Amino acid sequence: MKKKVEEKREYLLNQGSGYIAFAASLEKIKSMVDGEVTAKAINDLDIKDAELQPIAGKIASIMTKEGLSFAEIEEEISGAANYFNSQLEHHYNVDFNPRAEIVGDNYADSYEKGYGNNDVKGPDA
Repeated sequence: MKKKVEEKREYLLNQGSGYIAFAASLEKIKSMVDGEVTAKAINDLDIKDAELQPIAGKIASIMTKEGLSFAEIEEEISGAANYFNSQLEHHYNVDFNPRAEIVGDNYADSYEKGYGNNDVKGPDA
C-alpha cells in the first residue's frame, strides 16, 4: 500500500509541478499586458525571460487556433494546478494529520479522555 501511495505521489509531483509552473507563468504574462490579454497583446510583448517566451507563444497560439480567451485558459490551468496541489498537500501527504486540529486529540494515546459526549441515544430518541 505504501508503495502505491509513493508512486501516486511521484506521479502527482511530475504532473502537478508542470501545471503549477504553467499557472505561475500565466500570472506573469497577465501582469505584463496592459489592458485586455489577447493573442496580439501577448505576441507584441518583448519577453526577455527564456523560459517564459515559448509559453507566451504557446498561449497566443492556443488562443488563436482554439478561439479561447485568456481567462478561459487561465481558469482551466488554475483548476488543474489547484487539483494537483490539493492532492499533493492533503490526499497523498502521509504527514498530513487534520485530526489533531479538528478533534484535538492524540490518536496514538488510547488512554486520553476529555472529548466527546455520552449521549448515545441521539436527538431523535
